[in-house]
Amino acid sequence: MFGAGAVASAALSQPASAQETLIVKMGNNYFDPIGLHVEPGTTVRFEIAAGAHSATAYENRIPSAASGFDRGIISSGGFEYTFEEPGTYDYYCILHKSVGMAGRIVVGSPGGPAEANPIPTVTCPRATRSSNRAR
Repeated sequence: MFGAGAVASAALSQPASAQETLIVKMGNNYFDPIGLHVEPGTTVRFEIAAGAHSATAYENRIPSAASGFDRGIISSGGFEYTFEEPGTYDYYCILHKSVGMAGRIVVGSPGGPAEANPIPTVTCPRATRSSNRAR
């Protein structure tokens, strides 16, 4: 499981060329890799490794000239998105947002609203012990 802090500090690899199709695997509460650096025109394939997931762009955390991406929740196969606009794109899984399933893709140079603030943290409910103990 990766939290929002891990996304903000994820090491981004050398940029992939626009001719490559990169794969981001969606597994049990994670994206792998959690961060990518690509050139404009690069296609990324979001592919199911386990479970059911989405890769959904935060509407307010992508470059202003970019269109968001969201194929909805899928449980097999995958979908592709071509990143044309330079900047930083943050995204999450609809089903697992509360446990920190989020990722980041930087296209060209970092920039845009995602760079201004870290992904908002999600407060998970605390586990409490039952007051009814076995006697």
